[in-house]
Parts: sequence; structure tokens; C-alpha cells
Amino acid sequence: MSNSLQKRLVEKLAETLQAPLPMSTPRRVHGVVSLPNKATAVIGMRRSGKTTFLHQLRRERLDKGVARERLVYVNFEDERLAGLQAAQLNSLLEDYYRRFPAFRQQERVSFFLDEI
Repeated sequence: MSNSLQKRLVEKLAETLQAPLPMSTPRRVHGVVSLPNKATAVIGMRRSGKTTFLHQLRRERLDKGVARERLVYVNFEDERLAGLQAAQLNSLLEDYYRRFPAFRQQERVSFFLDEI
């Protein structure tokens, strides 16, 4: 992976770990929102509240006692990440677990990937 992509992913991770969770009006979703041990995809029309809903899910988990460090949000809507390949996302995980080695295979960590 190019150094600039690696550097930007590390910056994105640092940003999400420091930024406060945005406050917003809760969204109502009809149907099943998640299945245990499965990825959840949030799809919808442009400007329909998908990002707001991701932050709502994070806030709900935070309110249930999940540590903030275990609710990672990364927004990929950044032209500096153009050309990033799926296989390169492993570096995001590795950087995360370098910061929080105790969480590796010990704690459930949720990654909220926006505009992936």
C-alpha cells in the first residue's frame, strides 16, 4: 500500500477515536436492523440519513456500556483514499489493534464504515 494511503487511514482512525459522537434526531428503521455475528449494511437513497443512523447505532451501544474505543467509525468519503483496495483495509485493523492490543480476540469491536 502506498505510504500516503496508509498515513491517511491512520489519520482517519485517530480522528474517529477523538471526535465526539454527533447528536441527531433518532431514525426509525422498519425490519431487522442486525443479526448476531453478522455484518449489517445500511443502504438507502442519497441524503436519507444513513450516516446519522450509523452514529445512532454507536450512541445506542455507548448508552448500553460499550466502551467508546470499541465503536470505531471511519468515513471513506475522502478523495485522498481513492484507489484504496479492500485488501488494504487490513492495515486499518492492524493500526487499531496496535493502539488497543488488549481488545484483539478479547473484546467485540464494532467498525462502522461509511461510504465504503
